[in-house]
Amino acid sequence: RGFINRTQFGVPCNRWDSDQAKAFVRTYFPEQWEKIYVENRLKEFGLEENFCRNPFPTGDEPERAWCITKAGLSIYCEVPRCQRPTDWCKKPSEQTCGCADEKQANYQGNISETKEGFTCIDWEDSKLANFLDEGLVGHNYCRNRNIPGIMRKWERAWCYADPDGDGISHTYYCDVD
Repeated sequence: RGFINRTQFGVPCNRWDSDQAKAFVRTYFPEQWEKIYVENRLKEFGLEENFCRNPFPTGDEPERAWCITKAGLSIYCEVPRCQRPTDWCKKPSEQTCGCADEKQANYQGNISETKEGFTCIDWEDSKLANFLDEGLVGHNYCRNRNIPGIMRKWERAWCYADPDGDGISHTYYCDVD
């Protein structure tokens, strides 16, 4: 998490606790709105000050930082990606990292926590798909599989989590290098 607080066009970001940000999140992310604003969990979601963030990374949302402007618009921020040596993914340790150019499809480690700190649920407990033939049984480790007809390859390693404990699981990205 960094300290960039301007959009890709140089427009200043508004604070996450502003009325504009609250209205935007309530409209476009109603489930998260209650968790963040009613339960006052801004810091837990990394929404400090007016810094660019991607607090709700899902398969439907790009993994790119953004912020809310004073006009109430969400605009992407220009956040540089950290560069690793060019040979990083030639022979990676699949236990600790996943290659970005492969969308971490090669990751085989045992990270089982989302970027938000939620514990991943076992794949077979997700009740959303049958993972028996894909080696996704008996664990809750983050993965990025491309299973035709069931799931597409996401932008990075992910898992299902049920942070509310209500039996409804959602997809979340994991903090895999």
